Amino acid sequence: MTLINSTVVFISPKPNPRQQILVSEVPRKPNPKCYTCSEQRELIVKTNTKLTTVRSFEAKFLKGILNMVAPDAIIATNSNIIVSSEEGETDAIADRKLEEVGVVNGCLLSCDDFLQQFKVRVQVSHDGTLE
Repeated sequence: MTLINSTVVFISPKPNPRQQILVSEVPRKPNPKCYTCSEQRELIVKTNTKLTTVRSFEAKFLKGILNMVAPDAIIATNSNIIVSSEEGETDAIADRKLEEVGVVNGCLLSCDDFLQQFKVRVQVSHDGTLE
């Protein structure tokens, strides 16, 4: 089945002017600038690595911005796990600063959410002016 032969059907919370609740449309092509749609999923996150904790990075960025449910984050160069979806695996480092666990300016993290089958590479950019 191709994109041309497909249709997307969604439920509208209110009927449209033609009194339809089920609305169909032809699917759009993937946006190459969208990190979810693109083939190469790579993002840059700007943060203060001296102040940001691992717990905060997980809650605010991975779960908050990327909407990951059960995130895992590994430093790409040395395979150190900084965030794990396994209960209790990274509790010992959760309150440490990113810099203390090896996440510094230019560090590349391999992040994934197994439950959503979503993978993304995150480049960390240190900005000392952020609090």
